[in-house]
Amino acid sequence: RSEKEQILRREITAILRKIVDPSIEAETDLEGKQVSIEFAHRGRDGKEFYLEMQRESAGTIRLLFVLTLAFRALDEGVPLFIDELDASLHTYACEEVLKLFCSRKNNPNGAQLVATTHDTNLMGSPVLRRDQLYFIQKDAEGATGLYPLTDIRTRKGDDIEKGYLQGRYGAVPSDEPILTHGTSI
Repeated sequence: RSEKEQILRREITAILRKIVDPSIEAETDLEGKQVSIEFAHRGRDGKEFYLEMQRESAGTIRLLFVLTLAFRALDEGVPLFIDELDASLHTYACEEVLKLFCSRKNNPNGAQLVATTHDTNLMGSPVLRRDQLYFIQKDAEGATGLYPLTDIRTRKGDDIEKGYLQGRYGAVPSDEPILTHGTSI
């Protein structure tokens, strides 16, 4: 294995241990072009058992996929675009991905992460600066606009997530009922 592959494996394993299971160990077996990944877990009895990647949760599989893309972008210093970063991921897992891009140590090549999310918890994350938060708003004609939080007057101590959920910054879905009484599906 190359040094890069070994570093990548260690980094991914460390994040999986932190987020998914402290006893997890990723095992890879390269055969030609096929890659087999198994995860070692430790049961209550202390014995190790392996699960193929397909038997892991959707969140673990998604995190591995996102981390693979993230490490490639970090290595090459290119932007990474992810729609719905939070899909199947816990807030803490999303924060770990954000930390990778916000760290000079992990991101010496200046890669950028551009991601959408519905996870409002990330708005209060100490990982993100206010100039890194943007909102997407549809107008009356259905056109979509993008604007930064920095275009809105806020104070340093403001709870950005709370303000967003209260509608102070716009970009909040309509609070009108989706289905009305008597509507059949």
